[in-house]
Amino acid sequence: MIKAKMKEYRPIFISKDREKAFEYYKKLGFECNHYTGFMDRDDLKLTLHQLEDAAASIAPNHKVDGWSWDLYVWVDDADALYQEFVENGAIIHYPPKDPIEYRMREFAIRDLDGYVIVICIVSDLTLISIMGGFNMGKVIPSIKLQKWTRLRSLVCHV
Repeated sequence: MIKAKMKEYRPIFISKDREKAFEYYKKLGFECNHYTGFMDRDDLKLTLHQLEDAAASIAPNHKVDGWSWDLYVWVDDADALYQEFVENGAIIHYPPKDPIEYRMREFAIRDLDGYVIVICIVSDLTLISIMGGFNMGKVIPSIKLQKWTRLRSLVCHV
């Protein structure tokens, strides 16, 4: 029996003001479709829905548990993207840093509704082990970035 494969996913963010949110994401280089709510930049695909009940609240993850992010995105140059985002008015949640727990260069932005998007690049000397959580990051010498895709695939299938 042939298994069906999942091809792509689109996280859905809910917005209090979808048109303002579209303008924010456009400044960050996203193409926005006002009919479908799709927002795309390179391989990152998001969807934005309008909150219909004005009295309802939006609960990004960090508002629920105090620390979680809403989206984690791997890129090929976190520092260049950070500079681009700053120049285009992104709301910076935190600037580029290299967390010792998992040794990836990362920064985070927030959108107008409070969603936190972390942008990162894996260093060429690091492989993250997701098996037991982010605290199990391990340094592996001489790993080249071109090998990261295969290694990430192996780790994510554990």
